[in-house]
Amino acid sequence: DQEAIAEVIERAHHRRPISWVFCCAGAAKPGLFLEQDLKDHQQGWQLNYQGTVNTLQPALRLMIRDRVEDPRVILIGSTLSCMGLVGYTQYCPTKMAIKGLAECLRQELLPHAVGVHCYLVGTIDTPGYKQETDSKPAITRQIEGAESGDISPQARAKALLAGLQANQFLITSDWLNDLFRVSV
Repeated sequence: DQEAIAEVIERAHHRRPISWVFCCAGAAKPGLFLEQDLKDHQQGWQLNYQGTVNTLQPALRLMIRDRVEDPRVILIGSTLSCMGLVGYTQYCPTKMAIKGLAECLRQELLPHAVGVHCYLVGTIDTPGYKQETDSKPAITRQIEGAESGDISPQARAKALLAGLQANQFLITSDWLNDLFRVSV
């Protein structure tokens, strides 16, 4: 809800100026395009992309107006910000849009010295991931294969923090995502 988000940001900023904004809401509902309901696509776009835009614009306006110290925005993308994958037509375009938004903002916010980061995170072991796995088409499961490495929220958070400390624009969580990042 655009108005509710703007109001919450305004109240929070008045208590203590906002200097960093993390836009990390997102969800995937895997399925084959011809079998999915259009509402699934609309809801995915609303949450994954529009929710980010609705959060960033009022926060950035306040951060720039008040000239906060070391302002940064961190957008959470995905491996699928870099590539398409069968079974993710509801999710993948929204995460590609997040990466595109980050690329545009990185340029637009240079005059305001606002740091922009986009985390191209791999799988995270969350309740949402478990729900997502239940609805994956068989072909998607075959292509993805088994997860390797540490997919815990703690491991992914450490990778994000390391990327922020290194002031990276496109941050990755493992060697495979880094390969996809380099390819785009």
